[in-house]
Amino acid sequence: MSTPAPPSRKVRARWIVALLAVALLVPITLGFVVFPLLAEQPFDNADELTPESVESVRVFLLNRKELDGGEDVGPYFAAADDVAAVLASLKSVPEVDQFPDARGPWLGELRVRLKNGRKGTIKLYWVRKPGEEARLRFQIGTHKFEGGSSEAFIKIAAEAAPRGRTVKR
Repeated sequence: MSTPAPPSRKVRARWIVALLAVALLVPITLGFVVFPLLAEQPFDNADELTPESVESVRVFLLNRKELDGGEDVGPYFAAADDVAAVLASLKSVPEVDQFPDARGPWLGELRVRLKNGRKGTIKLYWVRKPGEEARLRFQIGTHKFEGGSSEAFIKIAAEAAPRGRTVKR
């Protein structure tokens, strides 16, 4: 009996190329198909958010010294009874294509977790022209919004802070 001949170099090279192709296909598929689907914003504007659909809202406000002289607020998780009030100040704010000038100083963020497990972040900014009240600007994903009062939003968020659950930094 004779021993079987070892596979030729061409067969081995084909197997190696096939294994490398499969090994590269997995991260490419994850990077260009799966991860972008998971990273999508679960909401495009604040009007879509209802207290019934929201599991938690993490509130964090900074940079208030120049705006109203106040201290930072949070981070804290808003109490269930305060979620509607915190989100209400963002509702019905018109969407804009672009901010007409610089985005403005960063005011903070709201991290919203929905009951279906999806998460989204609302980035908050403020802008004030001389002699005017500061306006709130915020961004959800690629959508930009401007309107409403920064001071009114801060007041609601600051009043809700003592009832919320503090987050350790």
